[in-house]
Amino acid sequence: MALTAVVRGFGGLFLTRLGVGAGEASLTPAAHSIIRDVAHPDVLARAMAVFGTGSVLGLGAAYLMGGQLFAVFSEFGSQNLWGWTIAPWQMVFVAFAVPGLVLVGLLSMVREPQRRTHDLASNTSNDVARKQAIRANPMALAGLYVGIGFYSTAIHAFNAWLPSHFVRAFGWSIADVGLVFSGIIIVGGLIGMFASGFAGDRLGTGEIRAKILMRITGFSALVAIPILGGAALWSSAWATILILVPAVALTAVPAVLGPSVVQMVAPVSLRARYSALYLMSYTLVGVALGPALVGLVSDSGLNLAYAISLVATVSLSAAAFAFLSSSAAFRQPA
Repeated sequence: MALTAVVRGFGGLFLTRLGVGAGEASLTPAAHSIIRDVAHPDVLARAMAVFGTGSVLGLGAAYLMGGQLFAVFSEFGSQNLWGWTIAPWQMVFVAFAVPGLVLVGLLSMVREPQRRTHDLASNTSNDVARKQAIRANPMALAGLYVGIGFYSTAIHAFNAWLPSHFVRAFGWSIADVGLVFSGIIIVGGLIGMFASGFAGDRLGTGEIRAKILMRITGFSALVAIPILGGAALWSSAWATILILVPAVALTAVPAVLGPSVVQMVAPVSLRARYSALYLMSYTLVGVALGPALVGLVSDSGLNLAYAISLVATVSLSAAAFAFLSSSAAFRQPA
């Protein structure tokens, strides 16, 4: 991340951000597989929720500290660092890179847990296990992966453009937006994470657990359509903020229950790869399409608020259909 502060063109920025993405992408699949090994099946959703709080707190801190640090560094202007002229926005990347050095040391202390071998396909080869899992729930897995891609599209459309909407429509400063949005993300995200974790473990029991969890995820997408789809249309900034708290809570549901289902149906030896496919759909579809679609729709002449609403509504509708279709397609016990 620190290298982002010294790039001098689009190509360098693209490569450094690509490196950050590659590092982040390698963490989640491995972490999900480890959680499945160390957490009892009855508390799997809650374990995923605890893991997910890291992203919630991290994103909230990014909004809070990013906006405030940018405001502080802007007062000093560009600085010379190790022979490089660093702009205020680049200094923010340097500041956020420092804690990573400490966290890498802590991560090295995590021990590899013993693999659980109670899965049906645990004693078969990777190829046979993969074929068994896909043959059992082909449409269910497809619906899960497609659904999270659409859900991610709505989430990243909001994350990328709603702060700009507040600056344009309500005249807020970047620092003020960061401060308020950090509170929204932390409060709403934590509520959604833990609520979906407890609900998933309590309601998702028995032989049709994966089906139940996917049904909950699908209904969360349906409920999010009017809330998230209409959040940018309010004429009051504080009304928008109040509606964003439950909206963010709803977006946390698939972040907990989706990975839980993946780990339930994946063979032991292929859990990380199944999780990687889930993450690939989340990032390649959502991160790439969400912000881009809003920009394209807005450039076509539609107001930014309506562009955000349109992309969110269509994406959430598609996600709800995919998740509920996935729930209906599950035939094997989880």
